[in-house]
Amino acid sequence: MMCAFVLRDQSGPHRQGRFLTAMERGFDAMRDFYGRTLKTALDHPRLVMLVLLTTIGLNIYLFAIIPRVLSAAGHRDVEWQSARRPEHLVPGDVQKLRTTMSIVQQDPAVQDVVGYTGGGGYGRPIPPTSSSV
Repeated sequence: MMCAFVLRDQSGPHRQGRFLTAMERGFDAMRDFYGRTLKTALDHPRLVMLVLLTTIGLNIYLFAIIPRVLSAAGHRDVEWQSARRPEHLVPGDVQKLRTTMSIVQQDPAVQDVVGYTGGGGYGRPIPPTSSSV
């Protein structure tokens, strides 16, 4: 009896809401657009190949003219260092961080030093304490 109620005949006319009707029309429009563009692409294989080769050529051209400075290899003067401690914040950690940052900043080759403590994990955010020398 319950199966007959849940699996009732879906073939008869049933009225959908405005939202579902609009969504169905939207999906039908996308499907029709895809069908038209696929037919056009299959009818013009030379044009599709020309677009592919043009795209590859443009990528090679842009790769050649973009300066290497924008790539990570161009930043050879930047160094990143990281120090890790246990996740819980010990009361002296902020002062230790500031002391370490001031020692590193004393090096004449160092332009900027940025450090932070804090973090989080397991759904408990801890607001970071930032310092900059």
